[in-house]
Amino acid sequence: MGNKAFRPRRNLFSACSLRSAYFRQGVALQYLGRHADALAAFASGLAQDPKSLQLLVGMVEAAMKSPLRDRRAGPAKRRGFSYSGR
Repeated sequence: MGNKAFRPRRNLFSACSLRSAYFRQGVALQYLGRHADALAAFASGLAQDPKSLQLLVGMVEAAMKSPLRDRRAGPAKRRGFSYSGR
């Protein structure tokens, strides 16, 4: 009976440590210049914990710093066109 009381706490701890591990891996890969791998690490962490703001912010920052960001822009953006929103 005593073991069942502690089971949810262990699951919570493992979820927190897993989230931290994916976050640290993403940050380390980003510093190594491996932006695609960093994005994959953050995405894997978000698949485990979709409500993690830390992982989401890390993923957005990695996407913004990625040199591939400009390649994924549409043809209009690459040519310098912009929409004024009027």
